[in-house]
Amino acid sequence: MATADHVKALIRSHAEGDDERFYAIAMQVAAQAARQGHTKFAQELRNLVDQAKLRAKAELRGSGRSLFRLFSRAGNSPGFLARLSRKAA
Repeated sequence: MATADHVKALIRSHAEGDDERFYAIAMQVAAQAARQGHTKFAQELRNLVDQAKLRAKAELRGSGRSLFRLFSRAGNSPGFLARLSRKAA
């Protein structure tokens, strides 16, 4: 099961927005639980981490499309920023 150090590290990584560290610590907790015979809990925790990573990846992909739609709706293409920066130079 999670140690006090694991819990503190999870809170720190969450507060700092460090998702990768958060997932790594959660996987350490899962590994420790598996070693102690808590196999169901360990598998559930691994599944939760995997789902969270997939969700985060999907949100990242979706944010790029959202920016494209924003520029398209404004009547601008993604090249709009390049033209704008050339004019400013």
